[in-house]
Amino acid sequence: STISGISDKLLASVDEPKLIAFIQNSLQVGHVTSLEQFVSDFESHRLVQLVTRLDSLHIDVDLDRMATVKAAAVFTQSPSCPKPLVFKVLVTVFGASQATEMSMDTVRVLFECLCRLLDVGDNTGKVYQKRCLEIYAYLLTASKDRNVRLMLIEGVERVMGRVGDQFCQSTIYPFLTTSLTDTANATIRDAALRTLISMATQSRLQTSTVSGDLLRHLARLQDDPQAGIRANLLIGLGKLDPILPEDVRSKVIGPAYCRGLTDPFGPSKVAALTGLIESGKSCSRQEIATRLLPHICPLLVDENVEIAGRAVAVVELFMNTIKEHTKPWVSPVV
Repeated sequence: STISGISDKLLASVDEPKLIAFIQNSLQVGHVTSLEQFVSDFESHRLVQLVTRLDSLHIDVDLDRMATVKAAAVFTQSPSCPKPLVFKVLVTVFGASQATEMSMDTVRVLFECLCRLLDVGDNTGKVYQKRCLEIYAYLLTASKDRNVRLMLIEGVERVMGRVGDQFCQSTIYPFLTTSLTDTANATIRDAALRTLISMATQSRLQTSTVSGDLLRHLARLQDDPQAGIRANLLIGLGKLDPILPEDVRSKVIGPAYCRGLTDPFGPSKVAALTGLIESGKSCSRQEIATRLLPHICPLLVDENVEIAGRAVAVVELFMNTIKEHTKPWVSPVV
């Protein structure tokens, strides 16, 4: 009875028996809540032609394939698109493109489909999860196109909320740490750095990984030729500081800030001083007196007002820490 509501015009345009069966199944299992909206979407986006062509993507020339992929992008981004059809677009476009270097448009379509199907708030997404994770893992490692890799790095934040911690640890984390070593593209290194810090602070990585392997990867960025990456590293370490064990923090964070204080790049000095203001109370008197103050005091007269001002704030903080543990000196009576 539900199928009878589809307009004769729509059914007349379908000459693919499998497609008619697919539409019928989508309606019967309840993936489509509004028949009128479903019909409207089919007519406005020419979905009949699109789905019919998906089955022959593997024999189309590249130009035709990309035209179909772009049409699929428009369709799958529609909230009213039923998930079975999103999944069909995903696996068909992936299968047709897997043997070649995937273009940005192709990967974007696949990524949008994955985000729709991996939505943890929707039980129907669990049906497709295994295949979706396999495809996503392939995308992370297959492309040599740096623009594609950058897009995938920047999209990790969207995926993190849709997958479990184990997948983040075993699949996404290695992809990001490998991206940190891309010496030819500073933008990729910087994006990977910021995403790794976000993963760690959101507790998507094991504590042992953060305090061990991740810190070793980040340590290599202290000598990065891009000054902005060195500054962002210090900002990131400041975010990691509260979640690191005390013994690790004293061995890693303090020395990193000391290097930042002597960095010729002004924002690195600012980042190091800001980090010390936020975490300086946990520094020991020995560390303050012998390691940090010798690097901070020259900055008290820095020509950069922001640097000098923050240096004053850090020195005041440290002196208060020292005074709390030192008896006031009393002048002897003569």
